[in-house]
Amino acid sequence: RFVAFVPMSAEQIASAKERVQIARDALNNAQAELQRLEQAAAAAEAMPTQALEAKDETGYSEAELAVILKDQDDVCLDSRNLGDHGAVSVAAHLHSELKRLSLTNNSIGDDGAQALSEKLHELQGSKLKRLRLDHNTIGDTGMKSLAPVLGLLTTELGLNVSHNSFGSGSASSLAEMIQESKTIAELHLTGNQIGFDGVWAILQ
Repeated sequence: RFVAFVPMSAEQIASAKERVQIARDALNNAQAELQRLEQAAAAAEAMPTQALEAKDETGYSEAELAVILKDQDDVCLDSRNLGDHGAVSVAAHLHSELKRLSLTNNSIGDDGAQALSEKLHELQGSKLKRLRLDHNTIGDTGMKSLAPVLGLLTTELGLNVSHNSFGSGSASSLAEMIQESKTIAELHLTGNQIGFDGVWAILQ
């Protein structure tokens, strides 16, 4: 068999090299992501079994939460009955490398939200990209504490605080968070009592 080679211009050669480099970069990124997932899976397997199960109405022990959160960048503790006490413990073990934290449906109220906001304020330069606090009981006090801190984050943030207990009293804090921050990529507020005046304040 004979293979015919068609001469290429310098511009075509440069374009081909660029496409090869793009393909190599994509492969390197895929390999890095695969390695990250393998490490996360290995860490999950190494956790004590008791650290994966809610104890009782008080939630996890301090030591178990420390194990779960240590060196992890993606943590999901949905429906673990943590309450404010558990949220305070979670906050104590947050670190700046955490990228995603989900605490959906945990009966977290104002005290828990305030603890989270205080810790996030300490973690200047946090890499947090997604925070889920939906289906909890956070009221105006907790939301007013949380909103200003989230507005200071430097990463693009997806925030879900739908189905909580805050109302129009939090609207001004949420509006300031959106206006002052250039990194709020998503904001979910469904199922709260913000009302027309609150929605209007946020949209201004």
